[in-house]
Amino acid sequence: MAKTSTERYDAAMKYLHQNISSELAIATDTALVASNKCDIGAELSLKGAGFKNEGTKSQHEAVRALLLCQKAFLKAPHAKNAVGAPHDYNTQPDLPKELYVKKPESEVRQALYSYRKVDTSTAELARAATEIQNPCGILTWETLTRSSEPFRMMVCFDAVRIWLFKAGFVSIRWLTSTGPRMVASTANDILGQGTVIQPAQLATMPRGHLFNFHKSNDKAVCHWGVSLGGGVACASNTVGNWLGAAQAVRFRSGNDAYGEFPMADSYEVCRFKYGSSANVPDATVIRQIDPAAVATYF
Repeated sequence: MAKTSTERYDAAMKYLHQNISSELAIATDTALVASNKCDIGAELSLKGAGFKNEGTKSQHEAVRALLLCQKAFLKAPHAKNAVGAPHDYNTQPDLPKELYVKKPESEVRQALYSYRKVDTSTAELARAATEIQNPCGILTWETLTRSSEPFRMMVCFDAVRIWLFKAGFVSIRWLTSTGPRMVASTANDILGQGTVIQPAQLATMPRGHLFNFHKSNDKAVCHWGVSLGGGVACASNTVGNWLGAAQAVRFRSGNDAYGEFPMADSYEVCRFKYGSSANVPDATVIRQIDPAAVATYF
C-alpha cells in the first residue's frame, strides 16, 4: 500500500537521521517548521516518475530525502538572494526524480552529503581550485554535488565560494543562505579575516590557505584566491598588468579569467591598481586565511 503524505515526510526524515547526519535532519526539520508536513510529503511522491520498476525501497527513500532537503534549503525562508531577501532556487523540483530514477543509492547519497560539511583539509581546497575543467559551466541547484563543474568564472571571491564547497568546507545550505550575500565589502566578514602578513611571507603561505589582497583603507577593493604552496596561487579574475607595476602577472597556466600564477606578481599589480591617480602604489594589505579556522562555515 502506498505511503500517506505524512508517512513519506517522516520516512525521508528518518533516512536523513540514519544514513546522512542527525544534524542535517534536525536542520531540515527546523527549516520546514512553518510548512505543512502533509503538503510537503505529497510533493515527495515518486508515482509516475518511473521508480515503480527501478531501484530499491532504500534508494527511493534516499531520493525522497534529497527532495526534502531541496525544499528546505533551496527555498525561502532559508535561501536568500544577494541582498538578503528570501529567494527560491528550486526552479526545477522534479529534476532529481528524472536524474536519479536509475542511479544507485550511493550516487543519491553523494548528493545528500552536499547538504552538510564533510571532514576535509586545506589540501582538498587546493585540489578543488586546480581541478576545474569547465569554467563556463552553469550551476543547476537541483543536481549540484561536489563533483559538479557548476559555475561560470566570475569575480574572485565567487570562485573561492565554490572551491570551499567542492572541498567540503561549506554545504549547499551555506551556498544558498550565506554565499549569495557575499560581495566585495562583506567578503572578509564571510570568508574570514585571517592574519595580516608581509610580502616576503607569500613564498611560504601554506597550500590550501586563502590569500586576500585589499586596498589599505578599503577591504571592498580586493583580490582573492587559493595558495598552491611555493608562492604560487590559483584565482579567478586576476588583473594581469597595471601601469607602473614592475612585473606583469606571469601565468603558469590559464589566464586572467582563471589561472595559476606567482602571488608576488599579482600583489605587485594590485598595489598599482589600488594606488592613487598619480600612479603611487597603495600600501596594499595581505591577509592569509586558514579555511579550517573559520567557525562560520556550515
